[in-house]
Amino acid sequence: MDELPKRTQQVVYLGIEKEHLTRLLKTYGVQSECSDGESNRGGANRHGGKEGGGGGGGNCHSDGSADANADVLRAANVASTPHRVGLLKALALASPDSWLRIRLRALRRAAVVCDPSGDPANAGQETREPRMVSKLVLFAHHKHVMDLVQKTVCEELGCDGCVRIDGQSDGVAKNTLIDRFVADEAVQVALLSTTAAGVGVNGFQQVADTAVFIELPEDPRWKEQAEARLHRTGQKNMVTVIYLLADLLALSVRDMAAAEADLLRECEKADWKHWGRLHRNAARIGEVVSGDVQQSAAAAAVAEQARASSHDPHVPNGPNHGVCASRLERDPALCADATARAGACDEGDSLVFSVSALTRRVH
Repeated sequence: MDELPKRTQQVVYLGIEKEHLTRLLKTYGVQSECSDGESNRGGANRHGGKEGGGGGGGNCHSDGSADANADVLRAANVASTPHRVGLLKALALASPDSWLRIRLRALRRAAVVCDPSGDPANAGQETREPRMVSKLVLFAHHKHVMDLVQKTVCEELGCDGCVRIDGQSDGVAKNTLIDRFVADEAVQVALLSTTAAGVGVNGFQQVADTAVFIELPEDPRWKEQAEARLHRTGQKNMVTVIYLLADLLALSVRDMAAAEADLLRECEKADWKHWGRLHRNAARIGEVVSGDVQQSAAAAAVAEQARASSHDPHVPNGPNHGVCASRLERDPALCADATARAGACDEGDSLVFSVSALTRRVH
């Protein structure tokens, strides 16, 4: 099998400020219901739409304290810090000159330049220039976050310029949307749920080489699986994986109330802490799965496979066939005794390795 193109990671610091928190409270606070059952849709006096919990009486507003702001978000089903971080980043991306809007505009202009169909001189020609513009894959998790991002993409590219796959997309719908993303040059962006479309789907690598994680995956397994939607067999270009991290703008803190600043600091800290944990865990897994252990295991598996296929024509030797590789060197971290260096397996022990034909990884 040929080696896959390289994969690089980039981190983009996405500025969040008071404006985004204000929009978050207004957008989702007004969606919660008051304790007297009155709807929040109409009400010009409601700022934040705080749900009046056990003793309040129907007054739908926030007093600006940290607890009140948190209550507003909890009432709107935005209770977890990762959810709030995702919404803040989505609102930042919706700003007029945000990183995402600039990227989408460049993508739209580049697609027009590479598409000769608008030139009258090319009318009637059956041949077309090869596509030079790679499409964009966006990963998120929460529904509200995906709604905001989808709205931003539609504003820049039109609603026909984006496909969305989330938990409501069944198997048939997923395949239809993927086929459309691959075949329709008007579709420039795929907005994917990390959990619903981060595993078990194929085809994005044919037309896209850049993935953007608006929300960080929950753990390294989801991270690797989602990245592998592009970094797999069929990919011809180097894959770029971009992670957006919330970055509280220092200047904006000066104009904030203490409660607002504390809430944004909490979100920023949570995002950075999650990224650090995700990166460290991925590195540790990589040392075992993609380092010397995997390389030696892969070499032994391939050699055993070759020997088996040369002696027995009935032994399958496809790229996904599991091969028993005995006496493989173990990683010290996997040994029960941490002081023992790599040792050989007992004679009766064996490990089964399977080489993925798509990702080229040993499992």
